[in-house]
Amino acid sequence: MATSAGALLTYGVFKVTSRNSFFGSRDLAIPWFLFALSLQVVSAGVAVAQSETWHYAIQSASPRVALFSLMREQPPGAEGVVQDLLAAQGLIPAMPPQVTWAVTPGLTYDRNINSGIAADELTLFGLKFVTDEATRAKAGWTPTLSFDVSAQLPYAEGAVLTAFSSAQSAYSFDHHLTKTDFTTGLCSANYLGRDWFFDMCLRKSRRLRDLGETQESAIAVTVEKIFALGSSVHSIAVSPQIERVTDKSRPLIGFSWRGVYPEIGVLSLNLLNGPALDGLSSTRQSLSIGLTRTILGAPMRLRVTVDQFAGQSYLGIARNDDRLTLTASRQIGIWAEVYAGYERNRSTIAGFNDDAALFGITLKGLPPQP
Repeated sequence: MATSAGALLTYGVFKVTSRNSFFGSRDLAIPWFLFALSLQVVSAGVAVAQSETWHYAIQSASPRVALFSLMREQPPGAEGVVQDLLAAQGLIPAMPPQVTWAVTPGLTYDRNINSGIAADELTLFGLKFVTDEATRAKAGWTPTLSFDVSAQLPYAEGAVLTAFSSAQSAYSFDHHLTKTDFTTGLCSANYLGRDWFFDMCLRKSRRLRDLGETQESAIAVTVEKIFALGSSVHSIAVSPQIERVTDKSRPLIGFSWRGVYPEIGVLSLNLLNGPALDGLSSTRQSLSIGLTRTILGAPMRLRVTVDQFAGQSYLGIARNDDRLTLTASRQIGIWAEVYAGYERNRSTIAGFNDDAALFGITLKGLPPQP
């Protein structure tokens, strides 16, 4: 996918979405009460045994990892959280359907508001071509607003069906441009026993930009295993999928690992591999390494991502890009998260070489609204 996403809180859950890919149900969500509990642990200075992982597991962005760790260590006062997590996984019978929604504002510096060409000029076969001003990428600060609604229905023991829909919009006062994304999806999360899980997810998106519209869809399955090694807790998952952009399709394979260590924090690794989409600049390979840890009294997330893009060409010259992204985000109280970063792009076509700073803030919205 050509778009990137960061961390944001919607419909009362903390979502962490992989860049440039859709790992089916790997768009993991951590319920609001778990997110709030993690902040309480940090702010209150709750005493945690050196060998316990639960305090970082609840920051891991995985309800399954959090549930596994809490049930394994059984910290005092966690009974209610465990019951809520069991219910969210469909492991408590006769749970009624739940519908939640939220409105979430934010502010970000967008380097390509209109989906334009990210180069002022291109040199091809020794000839210099100047990009038309109307099709050149426009950058600037954009206030953002998103609306999300989700419905969860447990339909069997350990099986939950989730339907979701979201609308996200941003506006540039400098360029008088609007960008809007609409997404709908349906996911089935299933507990297989012995801490094995099987998920299937369908998603469809429509992206509206000043210079055009893109239709995207994906179908993915995920097999996940959660286990303990000594005092650490781990999750590994494999996610084959089919992605379709406009009229082009391709297979992808994703792998993710998450390790929760009591003295380190949460380490994560995400891999993605697949053929490029012909005629579109698309992710061919991606490697992302992350660390989540309480630093100076608040949760912080550090991430390094390396992407390879291919599929596009100009006058028969293939454009292949290597992109390095470094990001750091920090929780500000319970209502906001700020992030900053650096992005470097190196291309086989010199006009697309770029270095840029990344900034933004996301307001967390309200707890889930029934």
